[in-house]
Amino acid sequence: MPSSRQAAAAFAVLLSLSSCSPADNGPVGSSSGGTTGNGGATGMSSGGTTGIGGNGGATGTGGSMSGGVTGTGGSASGGATGTGGTSNGGATGTGGASSGGATGTGGTGGATGTGGVAGTGGRAGDSGGAAGASGRSGSGGATATGGTGGGSSGALCPPSALVCEDFEDGKADGWSALVSGMTINGTHASSGTKALSLNIPENQRGGFISYKGAPLFPLVNKTMWGRVMVWFDSISDGHTDIVRGQAASGGNPSYNVAEQHGAYMMNYYNGSSATDCWKRPKAPTPTMVPLGKWQCWEWSFNAGSNDFQFFVDGALYVHVAMTGDGCLTGNGPWVAPTDFGMVSVGATIAETRPTVMQIWIDDIAIGTQERIGCPAP
Repeated sequence: MPSSRQAAAAFAVLLSLSSCSPADNGPVGSSSGGTTGNGGATGMSSGGTTGIGGNGGATGTGGSMSGGVTGTGGSASGGATGTGGTSNGGATGTGGASSGGATGTGGTGGATGTGGVAGTGGRAGDSGGAAGASGRSGSGGATATGGTGGGSSGALCPPSALVCEDFEDGKADGWSALVSGMTINGTHASSGTKALSLNIPENQRGGFISYKGAPLFPLVNKTMWGRVMVWFDSISDGHTDIVRGQAASGGNPSYNVAEQHGAYMMNYYNGSSATDCWKRPKAPTPTMVPLGKWQCWEWSFNAGSNDFQFFVDGALYVHVAMTGDGCLTGNGPWVAPTDFGMVSVGATIAETRPTVMQIWIDDIAIGTQERIGCPAP
């Protein structure tokens, strides 16, 4: 009859054989003893069937995940620890294991969730307890992408603007009185619900609203940057000034953002045929003013350098550096006033015709330091 020492040795051999069974013989995410628990990166948990008093299997490591810390499974007395499965968005899934039964493996993690919390290892089982259930597979969270950049270059009233007018209060505060044919209404509005409308009957000239004085004038460095949103339902068959820059006393000389016969035209006028001058955009730049849509018109008047720029929807259309395309007589320089001290916006027809004109104006912004830019669509 074997001695008690021999019986103990035989029992230890049987126990060591059962604890060396493969750890990858079950499907991923199952709760069979000793199967691999897949978190983010696969963690192995080797553990055999439970033996009384036997040593536990090797500790299973939790899967790593982006943004989270790797959780490690704890060792169990008498059974192997299950690995924690990752949950949706990287939240923790715990796979419990207890000694005395087959070890439950953690469920499979889904796609990597950024910023998730680390999965924790399974709780060590109590001796003689039932097998712990495996953690439920969690789907990984989608990775967040960075936001897109901003849209257009300017706000309705950017910080560089000293004067802004959107007509939302039904008034044009700080500007001269509305002229005949002008109303503030909601037929068209570039932003908000209102805009300035000017209806010019046939053979009439229309007019401007004008701004003088602080905070816009006197200009810094004799330079004015401005923007206006314009909408044309119809255009008179003549020469119409939409924006005008002059000395504070008015009169000539003047720089004019204009159109003639429906085409863009920049104009300089100082009282004579030799100083009634123009410059137009050249193809492939568009030359005709469209009807039935909002456009962003920007300008720069520089009295120090006799420089004049005009932009449409962010693109430079015309640049006058001292001289343009021509004048009624010759092609003289566009000598600005000593300093601009007044700006006017509206529609003044220089060449009256038996045609009507309907224009809407909105979101005026004027400053001195830098280009204003177009508002976001």
